[in-house]
Amino acid sequence: MDIKILYSNPYIQLVEKPDGFYIESFKKGYTMEQFNELLNQFPQIKITHFLALRSAILSAPRSLSKFADKRSPIEIEISPDGLKAFMTLYFSEEEWAKIPPEKKRKSYCMHCMSRTFVLAF
Repeated sequence: MDIKILYSNPYIQLVEKPDGFYIESFKKGYTMEQFNELLNQFPQIKITHFLALRSAILSAPRSLSKFADKRSPIEIEISPDGLKAFMTLYFSEEEWAKIPPEKKRKSYCMHCMSRTFVLAF
């Protein structure tokens, strides 16, 4: 089983497994505000079980529990009329800096609802 420790401090530990993200808490003292700041470092985390997250932080210590799924690094949403497309990139600043500039400027195509949309940035 692939387990990757993303973050650890004396209060919490964030773990990535193939099926999502998990949190384990060791002691009280970590706040939800601190966790929100930490999340900025991990844009691929999509919280799906807020109560498990809240419980782990506010009712420490707690064993490992799933609180999030992994989101795609690029999400594209097409308006209902098919005239607009919105692209959201979920990269940390560090990940973004590793992408070569020529790839950042490359056009991306996606096929959706029998149409091809070209998104360029």
